Amino acid sequence: RREFLDLERQIAKIWRRSVSGVDHSQVYVDFKKFYERIRKPSDLSGVKQIADSLIDVVDQDASFRFGMSLLSVPPEAQNQILERWFRAGKPAIKEFVPYFRHVLSVDLFFYLATAADLISRVRPTGKAGNMVDVAYLYYLPFCRIFTSSDNLHERVVPLFLREDQIFVKGPELKAELRKLDDHYSALPGDIKAKGTYAFASNPPEDTSFLITRLWDKYHPAWRQHAKREKLPLHLQKAILDLVKKIAKESRPQTEPSTALKSIQEVQYIHVERPIMSKKGKWTRVPPDLQ
Repeated sequence: RREFLDLERQIAKIWRRSVSGVDHSQVYVDFKKFYERIRKPSDLSGVKQIADSLIDVVDQDASFRFGMSLLSVPPEAQNQILERWFRAGKPAIKEFVPYFRHVLSVDLFFYLATAADLISRVRPTGKAGNMVDVAYLYYLPFCRIFTSSDNLHERVVPLFLREDQIFVKGPELKAELRKLDDHYSALPGDIKAKGTYAFASNPPEDTSFLITRLWDKYHPAWRQHAKREKLPLHLQKAILDLVKKIAKESRPQTEPSTALKSIQEVQYIHVERPIMSKKGKWTRVPPDLQ
């Protein structure tokens, strides 16, 4: 029925309820026994080292099977996965299934940390469990900047960061965004009337702004791009005319997606999306474009 977003939202709600309602008592007991064989870590960094060792250092066959069981991979799927792994020559788990390895490390870390009494298994009534909070780390491989106001995230996320990633505390980010809002609010009215695309496509050059420092770290070419001279008016007009021509001559794709031409045959693809001319107190595009 093409209700993809609604379906995802409903699945997410079901997942959140199921995870929040899980009784971790038995898991806690099982992992508590693990510390009868090794010294219990005194901090979360030590827990992370143990979790990584259990995945990467011990026998990979046993680790793979244990991991799939811990993540509730159906038995029939486990057999298919293991067969494919055997055919591939049994490479390291982190090379064969890197995202599985990441999710496993997050869950294993949580169970080991709770068994070491370094993370509580429960939260006050009315709040989601810590398992839900830790599960946000599943997103980590897909971002450069992870921000949160959650105290548990502040303790845990830095342990999982790659060298090219950074954790920004939520209150710090909010304060910086207020600072940025104040900066642009002080601009003259005629400048603000041109819209944020005109005066805020890039952050301020002043590195006292956290946003500017993040852009310098992750998008360093922005300063060079900001200094580029604007295209002459005749070239701007030529590009606009071309865009209008493409928009006029484009035809919607009504056939099944399998009928799409190959990329070699397509001259252009026209994707059109509406945008809000204003967002909050800010004008995004000038009145003559609205």
